[in-house]
Amino acid sequence: MEFSEVVKARRSIRRYQEGRTIPKEDLTKIVEYGMLAPNAAARRPWEFFVIEDREKLERVVMAHPNGSLLKKCSALIVVCGRKDWNQPMPEPFIPLDCAAAITTMLLTACDMGYGASWLGAYPDEGKMADLQEMLGTEGIPVGTVVLGYAAEAPDIRGRWEPEKVHFL
Repeated sequence: MEFSEVVKARRSIRRYQEGRTIPKEDLTKIVEYGMLAPNAAARRPWEFFVIEDREKLERVVMAHPNGSLLKKCSALIVVCGRKDWNQPMPEPFIPLDCAAAITTMLLTACDMGYGASWLGAYPDEGKMADLQEMLGTEGIPVGTVVLGYAAEAPDIRGRWEPEKVHFL
């Protein structure tokens, strides 16, 4: 797909085909492209946890009130920011860097033909603590990329709102 087509085609997919797996090389490529995202001072303050195990996915469902879409997904990528890897940049840049990686992974997944959705964690203390404990990390869980084979095809909606654009 051309980049403009990927941007227009990307949708938050919330229903997935059950029992299908995504090849490890595709999951690796999605994370690799996430690591190509822009980040403050090239500090790359992130770590990625790719979860395919059904039991672990169920734990995330229990920790996340909007996590029901995980019940049939193929995989989940949790993106965590590391304060200790971001020095000397101020901490507020960490969620921004991770958000850029998440966005890049969502676009990559769409381009590869997978359905994907973003589930946030940051700044919800409860969600972040549950994910940190489950993953065994001190990183800040910023958000997750839910991946799978789409069981829905939401219509493309125009989002152009010229009244929100100001040329100076």
